[in-house]
Amino acid sequence: ITSVACLFAKSLGRETLILVGTGSGHVDLVDRAGNVTGQVDTGHQSAVTHISSAGGHGSFFVTAGGDGTVRFFTVHRAQDESDSTLRFAIRPGSVIEDAAGRSMDASGNTVAHNTVTCLSTWSYGKKNWVAVGTSGDSIQIYSHRGQHEEEFLVGDSVTCMTRRLRLLAFVVGRTVRFLDLMTMKMEHVECTWGDAPLTSIAWIRSSPAVYAGTPEGSVVVFNPQSKEAEGIPTCAVSHTVDLHAGTRAVAHMDGIPGYLVVLAGNTLSFVNITAGHRWVPTLVEQQPVEVFVEEKGGGRIFLLIASLGGEILLAMEEGTLHRFRSTLPYHEGDRNL
Repeated sequence: ITSVACLFAKSLGRETLILVGTGSGHVDLVDRAGNVTGQVDTGHQSAVTHISSAGGHGSFFVTAGGDGTVRFFTVHRAQDESDSTLRFAIRPGSVIEDAAGRSMDASGNTVAHNTVTCLSTWSYGKKNWVAVGTSGDSIQIYSHRGQHEEEFLVGDSVTCMTRRLRLLAFVVGRTVRFLDLMTMKMEHVECTWGDAPLTSIAWIRSSPAVYAGTPEGSVVVFNPQSKEAEGIPTCAVSHTVDLHAGTRAVAHMDGIPGYLVVLAGNTLSFVNITAGHRWVPTLVEQQPVEVFVEEKGGGRIFLLIASLGGEILLAMEEGTLHRFRSTLPYHEGDRNL
């Protein structure tokens, strides 16, 4: 792969397709054996900066590029009877120009074109949707037909977002906020930490807890289902986990059974989040990235776990992918928080 700009994995039946956004504006299709099975010319005029996908009416994924556009694609798996090779048919769909909107002055003049900072997709009925976080002060909602559906002004740039069921959790500054995607209404509860902006977010599928990364190298565990105080929903900080990462910000987080995997700087940390008596999330293992990767350049590192069945994928910006599996103990009877 020429260069890695973003990473996503999509399940298609029993198969998993790894989607690698590149600096040249393409998406490379990679199977779990590490074979590049195809390449999609997305039409982006610069790097593919974000990829998101969800199941539902038809299989689809969405890309965002440095050119300010968001593009829909449908994907279908097809078996080639001549050589039994798994192949995928990718078809382009709607294109949303200037998807992040523009910043205006008091006179209505364009000051700057905003950029896409994050994406999240979901399906409802026969429609597919995408939420676009922007460098302005908004979240934009579009349908798969490219139609603009909603705009939510959130006061500042949206750093990152994640979805669980009908709720979208997103970071603005030092606060995690929530949007109900069925009612299209903002939730009243907000989770706030410290004085510096939060850097990443994770919401484990079976967990009520929301995990937020900090620029100081720690993980904050929020409980957004805290009891109301004087009729106002509250969000309590249940725990913090110090990764001893110094000034290395938490860049990526995701979950494997029983553990939260955290990438901060060049270090992978594994936090036990298995519930038990007097449950406390505990840092149990730390390893430098070099343990898993034979050669590492000076570029960015990407972490991917979702849809990989508990496997962990590391991608180097210069174009190599590395897949491995945790051997940390976990029992199916344990409950994941």
